[in-house]
Amino acid sequence: MDTEKIKYFLIGFISATMLFVLIILVIVFIGLKEDAPEPVNPIKEIGNFECEVINEIRNTFNSEIVINDGHLYKINPNMKYSNEQNCKLVSDVNIVRVVDNYYIGSDNTVYTYDADNDELKVYDSAGRIPAYLFGDDVVMASNYGGMNQYKYYVLKTDGKIYKVKFNREFIFTQGSYSYTVISDEVFKEYEDELIKSFNVFNKNINFITTNNGIYNNKITNMECLEYADVECNLEFTKSEILEEFMDNITYINIYNNNSVIYVDKNNRIFSFSMLGN
Repeated sequence: MDTEKIKYFLIGFISATMLFVLIILVIVFIGLKEDAPEPVNPIKEIGNFECEVINEIRNTFNSEIVINDGHLYKINPNMKYSNEQNCKLVSDVNIVRVVDNYYIGSDNTVYTYDADNDELKVYDSAGRIPAYLFGDDVVMASNYGGMNQYKYYVLKTDGKIYKVKFNREFIFTQGSYSYTVISDEVFKEYEDELIKSFNVFNKNINFITTNNGIYNNKITNMECLEYADVECNLEFTKSEILEEFMDNITYINIYNNNSVIYVDKNNRIFSFSMLGN
């Protein structure tokens, strides 16, 4: 066999070998693609949600809601009540705002929710709540200062969250407390969005619900979890999962500090975890 024939033989052999290897790789790739698990959908459908006032919700507070006429309902997304609904009327008092766990009526009477008897009861120590928080522009407020520290996150009717600090003084001649505003400044606002509610955990707001989505307060520098001398930086990040569904949602709320529950216009109820989203 002369040199020219050997050259053409080797070229043909190498080409055939490369083609064979390429075919094998394509077959393996297709097999892996077919065997690959489907991506996990983080949103889980729980079932149907029955609530006659679902389209009348004005504010949400944990597992309670206040509807447009101020009536207080409690909600259970997992089970129905004896009325065959996932919501149940607690009180027909006209609730206008919520401060911590206190419900304030239109006549400024303060109530607490008695879970054992499933009713609202008048709170006798309303003087411990700053008069500022009875203002017509207050929707909800939560103390983030702890015992004997008078610092509040305050959601107002303009759809913004404020940080408000008070100084408290006991007036002996009146036998009551007097509160003076030390500072009142905007903490969080969103252009073209109105804040509807927020959740506080360990003195920090961990979630904010607007008319257009949910924002999760996330750590942006994970090294702070490794080193004692590195302070954690927090930033509110909008949930991408909910973006495409917001136009179809009638009710949305946070449960157990990280689980989102929402109901769509077809009265189907869904849940997913905000951790990592």
